[in-house]
Amino acid sequence: MRFWKKRWLDELENTLPPMRQEVHDEPLPCEKNGVIKKSNAFRDWFATHKKRFFAGVATCVAAVVGVCAALPFLFPPTVEEPVKTPSALYLEINPSAVFSVDENGTIVAVVAGNADADVILSDQTRVEEIVGKTAETGVCVFVDYAARLGYLDLNTPSAVRLSGIAENELKAAVSGIEVYFREKGAYAVVVNETLSLAEFCSRTGIACASDAQSLVESVNALNRMYSKRQAEGKTDEEVQSLYGELVALEQLEEIIKIMEWLGMDTTALKALIELPQTLAEYTEKIDAYFMQTYQRLLEKYEEGYGQVRDEIAETDYEAYIESIEREYGSLSEYWNSLTNSQYSFK
Repeated sequence: MRFWKKRWLDELENTLPPMRQEVHDEPLPCEKNGVIKKSNAFRDWFATHKKRFFAGVATCVAAVVGVCAALPFLFPPTVEEPVKTPSALYLEINPSAVFSVDENGTIVAVVAGNADADVILSDQTRVEEIVGKTAETGVCVFVDYAARLGYLDLNTPSAVRLSGIAENELKAAVSGIEVYFREKGAYAVVVNETLSLAEFCSRTGIACASDAQSLVESVNALNRMYSKRQAEGKTDEEVQSLYGELVALEQLEEIIKIMEWLGMDTTALKALIELPQTLAEYTEKIDAYFMQTYQRLLEKYEEGYGQVRDEIAETDYEAYIESIEREYGSLSEYWNSLTNSQYSFK
């Protein structure tokens, strides 16, 4: 019984004919001042308030635009910083050296790759000029010492090679060396290569590492002097043989004869001729040898290093690099043409 009303309405709806569309759309009649007239409420209101309507729309649009413009300041987008990881660089001039670099781009340690690098790194003061600096600065300090000691001739075309496992640190160091060469007026090329961990370890002779952190830890654990690492674990006889090769005893004896003929003091050099009897004595004697070698080379090449050269403009330097690439096909081939020897930690 409670559904009778619904049934009645349904039957009534089915009985009445449907409303025509034109009737449905016809404005409702309304009475104003006793006169009945048809009216479209929104159309009439819009005609009267057109200016206010558009002014309101403009205000809303301006408000929306303002909010959208302010969103980046109110809710700045999250920018992911690049992941910082430790890295390593390998510089080959002869002398050669490896630099371990922390995640902030700072040199943590520098390790000699051959005995010539020991001449530079045997002194703690010189090491402190490199360690703690950015890769861009510290590597240039080593390059400058190599030039001071005559290992790198700034007055003739030459090249150095810099290898690294992180492209950003490699580019920064290369840029620093190139600026150094331009300021010194030296037409020297920086050959650079980004290597995988395996390639880097193979080139330097360092034990293969599983990741960059392990590589840096391996470098940091090494004795910074090549000649001292070579003596580790050797017998006294082997250490004596190594010492003889290192200081070139036969040549040293000839130098002493010449100096005595010239009336020069040879006391310090004669002390180097005596073979060390223990590893501790070996360490002491090679420290003295490298100190004397450093002073001798510094004096010998002082004039050439200090020669006045005009600074090279950046465009001229770039043009020179391009000419080398055209002539040799690549900077790597140019490097190979200059040196046939490779220095490593083996």
